[in-house]
Amino acid sequence: MSKQKVSIIIPILNEADNIGHLLQHLISNCTFKKNLEIIVVDGGSQDNSFNIVSHFSKKNKVASIISSEKGRARQMNAGSKIAKGNILYFLHADSFPPKNFDQLIINEVEINSPSNASVIFTVEILRKIKAGKE
Repeated sequence: MSKQKVSIIIPILNEADNIGHLLQHLISNCTFKKNLEIIVVDGGSQDNSFNIVSHFSKKNKVASIISSEKGRARQMNAGSKIAKGNILYFLHADSFPPKNFDQLIINEVEINSPSNASVIFTVEILRKIKAGKE
């Protein structure tokens, strides 16, 4: 089992039609449920999105929902501030990643190729900011 933890951050606004399906898809298609964290950040939905995620998170402890100001960047920042993973994966509510997506992401990060150096750098900078070192 990998030591990496993937935090999936999903900004939503009125995604009641998609979000439940996406959450179930993520749980069904990940490799390491214990190394997965799903943070849904609601920007003020007027539909049933918040309730759908709240209900899902009661059954699946890897998922949680928080509220944020409207705006994708604000929502992504709010999610990244509470993320516990060392890999941040930002996902749209209508995007359904492939089977074993978490392992594919972890493999790319562990290879440490130049194409993912910015991901590693970004996570390290975010950790320093959280710790008040930047």
